[in-house]
Amino acid sequence: MKHLRTYEVDDLRYIGKKYCKEVMICRRIRHENVLNIEGVALELFDFCMVSKWMGNGNMLQLSWPALWWCVNLFSSPSDAQLLGIMRGLHHLHLYEVIHGDLESPNIFIDDRGNPLLADFGLSSITKNPSSVNASTPHSGGTICWSTPELLDAFSGKSKGQTPTIKSDVYALSMVIIELYTGNIPFPDRQDLSVILMVARGKRPPKLVSAKALGLTPAVWELAKRCWHKKPAKRPDTLEILAHLEGISSTCFGRESTDAHRNE
Repeated sequence: MKHLRTYEVDDLRYIGKKYCKEVMICRRIRHENVLNIEGVALELFDFCMVSKWMGNGNMLQLSWPALWWCVNLFSSPSDAQLLGIMRGLHHLHLYEVIHGDLESPNIFIDDRGNPLLADFGLSSITKNPSSVNASTPHSGGTICWSTPELLDAFSGKSKGQTPTIKSDVYALSMVIIELYTGNIPFPDRQDLSVILMVARGKRPPKLVSAKALGLTPAVWELAKRCWHKKPAKRPDTLEILAHLEGISSTCFGRESTDAHRNE
């Protein structure tokens, strides 16, 4: 269940109308990498979406690399996860739905090891920037996935900034860091420190250990493009998806050829 947090400054009548509209849109979205919205639970909370229980937990809770190696012998498990996440995000954007809270706690793993995006679409409902994370306080860690422009809004430096397609792309770059390190971005930093670092153009460093999960120069360069300070400089999801599918097909073809030669 996803309960939308509201605050005294929120207009509940306005939120109610936006919420109903968003639920109707989200219920129509069906994709193998998106967690379906099954309905609402008005008897529990005023604003609460219900989805299928995901017993495997989220992206960082499940030891999914071993699972992926079992079902996909010719590519990195991290590459396979990233491609699934990207397909789900692109599908949301086709419906003009902005995820607004893309991070590992909102990426669940089904019984086949596929990533499913959850908790999407709620960021546009309230006018309060602190409501972007719909079920937990913003200090709970979402700062690490937030863009420079959104962090300015949270700190009061700018007004009217809300999540966009381009902020989803930035968040994707932080998810890439998670996939290839097994840890959240800026794991040893407090929120204020992260805000200052991002404002100064600092981003998570490339770790040598990331190679163990298949981080390639091509994927690293993609991450750097996605976290560009200027939103207009970030690629859109169609371009990213085409790039990742190209990498996947190239790797699969090369490994398949090598395996055939070794037989």
